[in-house]
Amino acid sequence: MKLNWTGRYVHPKSNQPSYGRTMAHRLGVGLLALQLDVPNEEKRDLFINLVQVGIDIYGAARLGGAWHADGGHNQGRKMPMLLAGLALGNDSILEYANAETRMIFQEDQQTFYVEQKHIDTPRRPNRRRTPAPYTEDMLGMPEWGIRNHQIPEASDSNWRAGYRQVSGAPTISHVLVARLMGLEEIWNHPALFDYYDRYFEMETNPETRLGSGPNAIHPYTLQMWRAYR
Repeated sequence: MKLNWTGRYVHPKSNQPSYGRTMAHRLGVGLLALQLDVPNEEKRDLFINLVQVGIDIYGAARLGGAWHADGGHNQGRKMPMLLAGLALGNDSILEYANAETRMIFQEDQQTFYVEQKHIDTPRRPNRRRTPAPYTEDMLGMPEWGIRNHQIPEASDSNWRAGYRQVSGAPTISHVLVARLMGLEEIWNHPALFDYYDRYFEMETNPETRLGSGPNAIHPYTLQMWRAYR
């Protein structure tokens, strides 16, 4: 299984986008649509298709798959799997959603609370620049890092950190769905939920907003968040 960025080259282009950001955006819109108060018959096909996506993701995870934090490639897989677990009443599927024991999804690997170890870790220069460090006044702040789980020294406290909006814009819809369905405890990664509250505030403030185009919060997600979060 190709679960890093090279996987995009084997995606069936007639059935899905190649890039994870686009996949996560589309899945997020569909998952949010299931929350609407419309007749179940109108949502039946969408529901079945999204549950099947979740079953497929679970199958890959059970065989050792992991969607490691990797820029904009691997977000958006966890919530469909959770949907499948709930729809089928399958505790084995839901067990794979527990971030405490299964840190295998990009959304969880990228989000954390700033601890002293993050402040003390020297930043690793990349091709663009040296990431901005974390400071004492950031202790406890919910934060995002491009590969924080694997390479914490690459995490960048600057809101302009590379891929922050690429990853964040599509993921926030999945986080909203999890909140609407009351799945925070099953998901078991509070830093994710707290970070995306912070993300929404920053990306809807004209003075701090950086995302645009596909790296902006989808208008549908924006309206749903303001109405129901």
